[in-house]
Amino acid sequence: LETNPTEPPIIAEQPEPITLTFAGDTMMAGKVAGIVEQKGVDYPFTDAAPIFQDSDLTLLNLETPLSTRGSAKDKEYTYRSDPRMAEALRNAGVDIVTVANNHALDYGTDAFLDTFQFLNQAGVSYVGGGKNREEAYAPVTVEVKGKKISVLGFSRVLAEANWHAGKDTPGMASAYDPELVYQAVEPV
Repeated sequence: LETNPTEPPIIAEQPEPITLTFAGDTMMAGKVAGIVEQKGVDYPFTDAAPIFQDSDLTLLNLETPLSTRGSAKDKEYTYRSDPRMAEALRNAGVDIVTVANNHALDYGTDAFLDTFQFLNQAGVSYVGGGKNREEAYAPVTVEVKGKKISVLGFSRVLAEANWHAGKDTPGMASAYDPELVYQAVEPV
């Protein structure tokens, strides 16, 4: 390698780091719902919000539908959270949630679809579920510091066989069909 002492050295510009924050199963039902009624919708995120807000991109697993509709499925644990919690997620700094989990359809299709409506109204993106297969398997792509980041969500735990999204039926993106997973990931 030859260098020219009369020219300044070329210094490669280091890319600016991107901070991603992930949170696991998040639900605001049961005892948490009572605390929310006493202390407000933002209370469950009091400690996490500063971390979420300082991150470039925050994602979590929304382990509950956001709705007031539907009937509980016949299973040991069922969750349904106040629709106002979509705004609490946004206020806390959550950017994307996955709904691909074993509680997303605890209160049926109407509550599942309500979840998307409330998340959309609050400006929180979602992956892993939708009104049909195309939407359920679609990524959310965002640009962060000049870089594109795509997020997908898949569930390997479906409480009922009909919880997977069909061509024209609501449901989750299932990891049980590897071909659909490969098709979703390939174009990303």
